[in-house]
Amino acid sequence: MKKLNPVAVGLAIKAIRENAKMSATDVAKQAEMTASSYSRTENGYRAVELAEAVLICQATGTKLDNLVEVAKNAERSEHIKVREQAVAELQRSKAGIKEIADVVLQSLRSQSGSGP
Repeated sequence: MKKLNPVAVGLAIKAIRENAKMSATDVAKQAEMTASSYSRTENGYRAVELAEAVLICQATGTKLDNLVEVAKNAERSEHIKVREQAVAELQRSKAGIKEIADVVLQSLRSQSGSGP
């Protein structure tokens, strides 16, 4: 069986949550997730665990097979491709920023005469 794309699953979770007229905070609490983990899941930066998906579905009053179907439909849309590109670019940017910060710190250390 093909693994579902985390971005598609996140979009599905968000659509289902919004359809249930619930806040992300409320769903996160009911799914026993931190707000941060839930947010990263909904935004496609983190894959959802099966147990979390079940709790999210219970919180929003939907069935797990509905979540999977919405995620499959999201995978087929053009929107998902744009979203995936944005996630990938953000991850590349974060890596680039860390490299720049490392170079700056190394430079500052060498100017002050202190080693790493």
